[in-house]
Amino acid sequence: LSLFLPKEDTEVFQYTYFVEEVSQEELTKAMFTDASILQKTVEGNLEKYFDNMSSMTFDTTLKTVDYVNGPAENISMEPAAKLVNDTFNFVNDHGGFNADFRLNAIDIDQKLVDYQLFFQGHPVYSTSTLTRISTILGDNRLFRYRRPYYELETDITTEKIKKELANGAQIMSFIEEQIVSPDTIEDVVIGYLLIQDQNTRLFVLEPNWFVISGNSWSRITPPSE
Repeated sequence: LSLFLPKEDTEVFQYTYFVEEVSQEELTKAMFTDASILQKTVEGNLEKYFDNMSSMTFDTTLKTVDYVNGPAENISMEPAAKLVNDTFNFVNDHGGFNADFRLNAIDIDQKLVDYQLFFQGHPVYSTSTLTRISTILGDNRLFRYRRPYYELETDITTEKIKKELANGAQIMSFIEEQIVSPDTIEDVVIGYLLIQDQNTRLFVLEPNWFVISGNSWSRITPPSE
């Protein structure tokens, strides 16, 4: 495995956005055959819609939704091409790709396909909400569907800040000395950390270096930054 990183320092803007929410009504109509018969319960920040077969839980704090269709569970193996085709068509058919989501990971054993959120050509990660659409295929339909339901709506241009990130050689030197063995690294990328302000509808996209290993990420912040 070879890693190709920029030789020079990289200038990337930090952005601040107002966010809007995809309506719960739209999502429930997309997931349930007859949304009119749904029951609803509310426990704190969790709002759950369900019928006799399936459930859909909205976390109104994290702005995420988790749908489970119990009868669709199926452990039979499927080729990767079918997993991607079926899950992509499912999300696309109800307008679920409401931002720049790109194929990120396929796990044939779990029948899982993940689509990662990108912004300005860079992947977006977060510790406070989801930045992936995660799908598990069942019996010719989705068994599980987890995703964010926020949308980056309005760019606050006055909060746009230019940041300079260290060059590739400096980052690799720091990683090798402080973080992990280079043998475990799958990729090193510039991306955005999505930071959510719980008191407002503001999300900050902060540029950072990230190490990717085993379909998980960690932020790299050298002392100079």
